[in-house]
Amino acid sequence: MSVLRQLRYSNLYRLELELAAHDEGSASLVTIVVALMLFMVLMLSGGAMQYISIHHQVANAADLSALAGAQNMVLGQDAACQSADVIAAANNATLSACEISDPVSAVEVERWITVWGRLFRISATSRAGAT
Repeated sequence: MSVLRQLRYSNLYRLELELAAHDEGSASLVTIVVALMLFMVLMLSGGAMQYISIHHQVANAADLSALAGAQNMVLGQDAACQSADVIAAANNATLSACEISDPVSAVEVERWITVWGRLFRISATSRAGAT
């Protein structure tokens, strides 16, 4: 190899070393940013899963409350709504509306939850009756 070629390669090698010295720590920054983004995604998905899970529980409470109201419809509207309220309370929900007409019991059930310091109302309605 000629002296000129060796000099050129040694200069390139030195230049690469100088450029590499300026890149130190950049992988750490990228790792931290990716980790923070992953943490945020996990937090958001955790809150969404909590909301969806509780919404299903409230919907189940509404269905059971409507069935209890329809079952006790023959005892009168007050007794039917009271039994629907008992079933809603047993499912950690509150009966917010109850309407008993001749063949149908219609109820609305709600639950208040706190996600990340914010208060959310989750409600569901259901109807049940004789066919």
